[in-house]
Amino acid sequence: MFVILLIILIHFRYGQSLVCTANSSLKISRSNLTLNRYPIMLQNLNRSVSKNSLCHVTIYIDYRQTDGDVIIEFGLNTNHTRDSLSIETWFPLVKGNDSMMSYVDHVCSSNHVCDQDFVNNWIYSLADIRHETLQNKLIYLLGSKIHSGKCYVADVLTQCSSGMCTYNINFSKTTIGTSCVDNASSIATELYVKIHSINLQPMQYEEMKYTCMSDQCNSLSMFKHVSMETKILFNYTEPIMKWLQLRFRDQIRRLIHETFTRERTRMQDQSHRHATTTPGYWPLSKVSSIRLLIVFICIMCTCCCSFWCKNR
Repeated sequence: MFVILLIILIHFRYGQSLVCTANSSLKISRSNLTLNRYPIMLQNLNRSVSKNSLCHVTIYIDYRQTDGDVIIEFGLNTNHTRDSLSIETWFPLVKGNDSMMSYVDHVCSSNHVCDQDFVNNWIYSLADIRHETLQNKLIYLLGSKIHSGKCYVADVLTQCSSGMCTYNINFSKTTIGTSCVDNASSIATELYVKIHSINLQPMQYEEMKYTCMSDQCNSLSMFKHVSMETKILFNYTEPIMKWLQLRFRDQIRRLIHETFTRERTRMQDQSHRHATTTPGYWPLSKVSSIRLLIVFICIMCTCCCSFWCKNR
């Protein structure tokens, strides 16, 4: 549904410029955001016009309790072609180790400085996410020191002297890799998960990989357990996605209204000028007729989409 809305928005934005935050970065102590609700002054940052009508912001979050920081980087990344949201999460599978990291990447086109709107609305809740419960559950599943010394390597259960196994799946490419770590001293047990959304579609897994030490921990059955536990990450993004989708619907309604009003005024002026020379005759150009037809179809699509969303 939101792919259709994006197409409509692109149609009405064609030829228009989008103002975004210029290349800049901020570094803030995470405790200032979570405990003190430290105000972020973004309105004073320089702005520039995006050539591809997309704004871009990335947020790096270090969840360490003592000295964790949050880094916000704005930049016009021309590699992006679609609205998107992705969140990468990493943490060690070691009890008491709070070195947890998240990387949030957002590309938007809903309105001017939509990158700043995203930060202002969501930086506090993103910085306050608690991964400890998920970490402890996965340590229990994957980090046990009691193991049989066997790992799956290319779907074959194989003796592994280090006792450390890996599992790696790329959901977009549908590739799966399982292996044994030869030198366990240089690698720690850890988990990495990336979830993403393209064109405001529901969030989904993009990649997951982990190293583990429990018995046959890189089996398919164990991966299913890990996948079920990590679904909690989607709960954190659900309100964000609803907010983004609502903003797009509101923006499309506004653009349709402005376009319809502009076309109606232009046609009335054209009719008035023509009436002074040819009384009783009011021609509509083919271009104007097509534009009005598109406006009407877009209005109907938006109404139908809104009705569908309310009745889900």
